[in-house]
Amino acid sequence: MRGMNIYLPPFAPDYGGICSVFYGGDGMSVIHDASGCTINFTSYDEPRYASSPSRVFCSQLRELDAALGDDEKLINKVLTAAGDLRPRFIALVGSSVPMLIGTDLRGIAREIEQRSSIPTAGFPATGIGLYDAGASEAQLWLLKRFLKPGARKGGTVLTGDDALSLSGTGNREIAVKRLEGAGIKVIASLGQGDCSGDIERASEADSVLCLTSTGIRAAQYLSRTLDIPMAVGFPMGESSAEAIAGRLRGEAPETYPAGDVLYLGDAVIGASLREELALGHGIGGITVADIFSHLSGMSDMDIETERQAEEEINSGRYRAVIADPVFGSLIHDKTKTGLIPLPGTPVSGGIYGRAAALMDDKNIGTIAERIGGTSK
Repeated sequence: MRGMNIYLPPFAPDYGGICSVFYGGDGMSVIHDASGCTINFTSYDEPRYASSPSRVFCSQLRELDAALGDDEKLINKVLTAAGDLRPRFIALVGSSVPMLIGTDLRGIAREIEQRSSIPTAGFPATGIGLYDAGASEAQLWLLKRFLKPGARKGGTVLTGDDALSLSGTGNREIAVKRLEGAGIKVIASLGQGDCSGDIERASEADSVLCLTSTGIRAAQYLSRTLDIPMAVGFPMGESSAEAIAGRLRGEAPETYPAGDVLYLGDAVIGASLREELALGHGIGGITVADIFSHLSGMSDMDIETERQAEEEINSGRYRAVIADPVFGSLIHDKTKTGLIPLPGTPVSGGIYGRAAALMDDKNIGTIAERIGGTSK
C-alpha cells in the first residue's frame, strides 16, 4: 500500500525485509541511518530480536556526514567491524536519508569488497518501499552470489520463509512438519536458516517451494537455474500440504472462486488459506486482496491505498474480513461485516503483530468456524 494512512500504521519497510532475510545467517548487515530505522527494525519488524540478537548494525549517520557526503567514514566503520567479526558477507542497507542525498550504496559496497575481499552488497532501500520487495531482493542476491551447481541429492528448498513474513519462527516449523507429513523433505531455507550456508545445500535440491510472496523471484530463479520444479503455497493443513506435494509432482493447481469473505494480507498466504478452507473444511468464497507489493500475481485484487481498502471493505460485498486487527478501524458497520483477526508483524508490528497466531490446526479451525458462523 502507498500514500498517507489515517487509521492504519505504516507497514514494515523494505530495509526490514532485507535485514530479516539476513538475520539468521553468518553475514553482517549495516543499516545506513541515524539509528531511527535500526530501532524500528529491532523493535517492531524483527520477531527474533528479543530472544536472539544478530549482527545488525547502525552506521550512525550524522547531519554533517550527510551534508558533506563523507563516504570514507562509513567505509572505515564497516571495515573495522568486519575485521573483528569476519562475516561471510556484508549487506549495506539504505534508508530514507541516504535516498534523499543520493548515497551510492552499491558503489560503496564495491569499494568495501575490494578492500576486504568479503562479498558485499549495497541495497538502496528507501524506507518507503515495503518489506516484501526488500526481502525478495535479498533472497535473490544470495542465490546470484553464492549458488553453485552441485550434485542432485534430492529434497526441497524453501523460499519466502523469512520470520517477518511469517511473524516469527513458529509458522515455519509448522509448515516443515506438515510438508514432511506429505512426503516433502526440506533440506534448505533462504529465510530463517544459515542463509548463505543453506545456498550450498539448495544446489542439491530437486524442487523448490515458495511459502510467501517474498520468495517468488528467488524460487523462479532456482527453478530456472537448476531446472527443477517449483510450487507456491503455505501448507495451512494436511489438505493443502497434499495439494502442494501434487503441484511439485507436476499436477495442475486447482482454482477457487472469490466470494463474500475478504482476506487482506500477503497474497500467497491468502491463497493458501483459501485452498485449505476449501479442501479441508468445505468452505469456499474467499476473496484474496494483496496489500503489499503485488509480487506473486495470486490475488483477486491489489489494494493500493488505505482509502481503497476502506471502500472495498464497506462495499457491501463481504460478510466478513480476515485481516490484522488494525483493519477493524476501517469497518463502518460491524453488525454487517465481521472482523476475523489474523495479526501479522508486517502490518501491525508491536501493536498486534507480536501476538500473531500460529497457523496450526486449532487456529485454522477457528477461522473456519468464524466464517461458517458469520451472519449473512
